[in-house]
Amino acid sequence: MARHSAKPVVSQRLEVLVACALLALGAILDLVPSGSKIRWLFQVVLYLGIALAGWYSIKLLIRGHKWRKTRERARRCNYRICPYCFYSLQGAEDSGRCSECGEEFDPVSLREAWEERPT
Repeated sequence: MARHSAKPVVSQRLEVLVACALLALGAILDLVPSGSKIRWLFQVVLYLGIALAGWYSIKLLIRGHKWRKTRERARRCNYRICPYCFYSLQGAEDSGRCSECGEEFDPVSLREAWEERPT
């Protein structure tokens, strides 16, 4: 089964990197003396980092919940759901291409794709 590009993974890693960088920068700016004029920058950067980290955590929770629900649906359908576009392959032949996204599939690769992904 062909694999899609790694864009979502890169995007996720970039989000984590930005949130961590903002938190680290906020911590470094905390060393600035309290009377300094750039002290406000510490607060803005730190709160932005906290907000991004919180947003990313919420996204992960929602994504994990959706994935578990879809994987349970795939199990009930004997893994006859495309793991890339989530299109039902119930009426399709045992192997071939998904009519929605064009990815190749067969019963073994479908089962492996649904079982290898983390919950």
